[in-house]
Amino acid sequence: MLLVIGVTVEAITLDNLMNLDSTNEQFRYWEKQIKIGLSTGVPYVLREMSSVGPIGMHEVSDTFGASLWTLNFFLYVATLNVSSVQMHMTDNSNASAWQPIEVWGKKPFVRPQYYAHAAIAQIIGNGNGTTQVGLLGDASDVGGDYEGRLRAYSIYANGAIQAAVLINTKPAAASLSNKNSFTFELDMGTESANKEVFLSYLTADGVESLSGTTWNGMSYDDVTGLATNANEVYVLRTDDSGKISIPVRDTQAIVANLDWQLGTNPVEKVDPTKTSGSRRKSSAGHTITGVRTMSFSLVVIMMAFFCFA
Repeated sequence: MLLVIGVTVEAITLDNLMNLDSTNEQFRYWEKQIKIGLSTGVPYVLREMSSVGPIGMHEVSDTFGASLWTLNFFLYVATLNVSSVQMHMTDNSNASAWQPIEVWGKKPFVRPQYYAHAAIAQIIGNGNGTTQVGLLGDASDVGGDYEGRLRAYSIYANGAIQAAVLINTKPAAASLSNKNSFTFELDMGTESANKEVFLSYLTADGVESLSGTTWNGMSYDDVTGLATNANEVYVLRTDDSGKISIPVRDTQAIVANLDWQLGTNPVEKVDPTKTSGSRRKSSAGHTITGVRTMSFSLVVIMMAFFCFA
């Protein structure tokens, strides 16, 4: 659990949840423990994780803002070389990805958080067993209104750059007609010059939205659980040097995938013995430009799987 009712000192609010720096601060000691655990040579697993415990909080853990938090959390712990994240789910929890039975007079339905699970599943599957995740710079250096609200991750497949995940958690209400955006300036390397970049959106009307979330053009039926696809395709192109500018609306996330739409390539069975979970440094250059320019080296970490508990 990251925030626990009756235990967490600071106020449990949606705004506080979406300050991603607080997640890093809460996990600072845990990061040390993960390194110690991994030194034993066995996989490290997180269990009973949740944005708000023990059973969530209405209008916090069941909002679209919590979906963005969940996507960031999955990617963040992947960079720590955590092999599995098991989310705490009960039938009466406002933090569960879906409500399986009628509770408090409300019939079963899909919560916004479920779409973060769908997103991470497609991100992992896109690499056919070779997906690696790296933190793309220190977004906390941006400052201003976006301090603690931005994250960028690099996604590798077969040892090569494949995608970038861009997250903007600056709160924007559904009622706000003209929402601001933050533009990420990415340098994907000269080997990615003049390539198509397909954009997949994790989005909803606003941070407080309890319904209406979509991921990659898909929405899930509350009764059948089946996905419907809007068949929307958004494509940009890198310039002659492999650079690209991608605006991300406040309260939104985008996966920018090279060469094809995320989820359209066939998933093939691969030999897991040919992949490695060891830490590797990449020499590829990547930058984000916001209020000021950030330049950094990239650490790439193997990501395995996620499941529920």
